[in-house]
Amino acid sequence: MKKRIITFALLLCLVQTAGFAGVQQMEFIMNDDVVEINEPVVLDLQVFDETGQVINDYQTLKEIVVGALDGSFVYWSRDEETLLPKLTFLPSKAGDVYLYAITRDGVKAEAKVSVEIPGVPTYVEGVRGSLHWKTAEGAGLLLTHENMTILDQYGRGYELENPYYVEVKDSDGDVIGQVDENMDVFLSSPKAGKTESYSLVIHDPDGVLEDATTALYVTGVETDEITAYRLNLVGRLYGGSGSSGLGGLTGVGAGVDTQSLLQSFLGTQAPQTETLDENSDYAKDLVLSGYLSDGEEVALDRFITYATTSDSGMVGFSENYDKIFGQSAGTTTIGLWHQLTRAVYLDVTVSSEAPSFEKFVFEEDFDYVVRVGTSIDLAETLTIIDQYGVEITEEVAGQWFVDETELATINRDTGRVRGKKAGALTVGFITEEGKLATHTLLVVE
Repeated sequence: MKKRIITFALLLCLVQTAGFAGVQQMEFIMNDDVVEINEPVVLDLQVFDETGQVINDYQTLKEIVVGALDGSFVYWSRDEETLLPKLTFLPSKAGDVYLYAITRDGVKAEAKVSVEIPGVPTYVEGVRGSLHWKTAEGAGLLLTHENMTILDQYGRGYELENPYYVEVKDSDGDVIGQVDENMDVFLSSPKAGKTESYSLVIHDPDGVLEDATTALYVTGVETDEITAYRLNLVGRLYGGSGSSGLGGLTGVGAGVDTQSLLQSFLGTQAPQTETLDENSDYAKDLVLSGYLSDGEEVALDRFITYATTSDSGMVGFSENYDKIFGQSAGTTTIGLWHQLTRAVYLDVTVSSEAPSFEKFVFEEDFDYVVRVGTSIDLAETLTIIDQYGVEITEEVAGQWFVDETELATINRDTGRVRGKKAGALTVGFITEEGKLATHTLLVVE
């Protein structure tokens, strides 16, 4: 009890120093989403003035004293895209947490949030959307990290990642392989009319998770029962020609144009092209699906026996025709064949436009909290994707900045942030091409 009295005494002291204009009413609007330990949650705090209008002024909202009685962090920041004020709650332990918001004039809002333990993978809901597959003889079903739908204990989707993996067992209980971020398992099709059963078991570092076993069934069908085919779109391919559009791909922020340096040494005839093949990051998967007369899908992985193109110099294929890659710019028509039947054809566009910045992604599960007097490296959490959907792995020239210099300092070249004073701030990386990536960072005592 004494500890709680001291907490509210400090709170009232803070309230008396805050200045407000026109806050008449506040209310927390809660939803049914699961709140996990150490997972930031955006709170919906509705703030109204005397006329009943919603207050979205950042400076006014920042002066509202908000917090959690268990000591978890609650802080204001700006949304990275809309720049509107955003209130974030960072829960620190499981259980019921009471949130509060108070103005100097005594306007109050309270809410209770139930914080749960973090989600873990508990159930394989399906492979490509189903737990009972029909497969064509000579083909089969490929189990991969990407095509499995896995749920956590709260019924939400879970992206399987190391150290978790799925062990695959046959009907005799023998392990035939495992599926993780780096390994796949291929289940050969049974003979037509026959069904094989498998067990999908989720493992963690400490062993098998409780109730984490799912049954999967595979039934074989005759090839002539397939009445329609569909090829997954491959999108635009990169042909591997054209000069680099990445600017100075040196150490972050060094600003050195390596392309110009190369040409200064080798002359204007410096190589401007690169050769792509099936092992390139820019090669795309060829995934063919078949359908029975009733519309039921048939798995056709490893079903393609031949691939053709209307322009042999424009695209190439892997040896088993499961991948396609660009060679020169233009549009070509590809055909995928099974024996003497062309199952499907598709127009494919190849571009010579060099890879350039398209999308910035900060790691979702990274803890963007730094204590006063300590540092973290933001550059290590940023991923840059090009217009072909491929991660740019070279270091990108640019500069790092913070919008609240009184809260933290940042090394403009490396992205290393050091906390100075408690509060929330926005960190931004600006490339030499003028593209911006931002993320919110919390500095705590």
